[in-house]
Amino acid sequence: MLNNIDTEESNFFEFILKILELFLDIYLTALFLGAMMVCSFTYFLNLNNQIRNNTFFSLLTFTAIPIAVVLFYCIQFNIDFQMEDIDGLRMMKPYFIVAFIYILFSIFLFIIFRIKLRKF
Repeated sequence: MLNNIDTEESNFFEFILKILELFLDIYLTALFLGAMMVCSFTYFLNLNNQIRNNTFFSLLTFTAIPIAVVLFYCIQFNIDFQMEDIDGLRMMKPYFIVAFIYILFSIFLFIIFRIKLRKF
């Protein structure tokens, strides 16, 4: 991440590698942000009465789709980085922490949504 960049480099090649690493971090951050935005749009599927009144489908829109996306990226990045002999899960740890916090937050939102739905 940005806080891991050293300011003193020994040569121009290492400086270029740090710039490329920065672009990779920005790309992965944008990728996870886009995935979270797509998963957040699935909440609007609950506007449909058939989905809103069925607990299982409502659970799918709140939690299962984000969990599936995070698991897909975990597996995909791990496979990609294993081909290059890099510990991908250790390198991607900050992104996955944010993704799992997002999943916990969506579970919390689902519980609140179901409680409010019971009141009506």
